[in-house]
Amino acid sequence: MNLRAATAETEALPRASSFVQGLSSLAFPAIATGVLGYPLDEAAPITVATVIEEVAQEVTPFRVRFVLFGPSMFDAYVSAATAHVRRTRVASERVV
Repeated sequence: MNLRAATAETEALPRASSFVQGLSSLAFPAIATGVLGYPLDEAAPITVATVIEEVAQEVTPFRVRFVLFGPSMFDAYVSAATAHVRRTRVASERVV
C-alpha cells in the first residue's frame, strides 16, 4: 500500500469536517491517476479501503462520492470496493 496516498485520504475526512460544521458528504477526485500518472489499479484499492475505514469510524452518517472519469475508472473503483468488502467479510468471519 502506498502510505503517502493513504495518508492523504485519511487526513482529508477529519480536515474537511473541521472546516465545515455539519459536513455530511465529501467528494474524492481521482486526480493522481490523471495528469500525475499514478496507476489506477493501485490507486483505486488504496482510496476505497482508506475511505471505507475512515467513514466507518464516523458517528454520524456520511456520504463519500468518488469523482471518476470514464467507465474504466468506475469499473476499477467498483472492483476495489467489492474486493475490500469481501476481504473484510472473510476476516470478520474468521474472528467469530
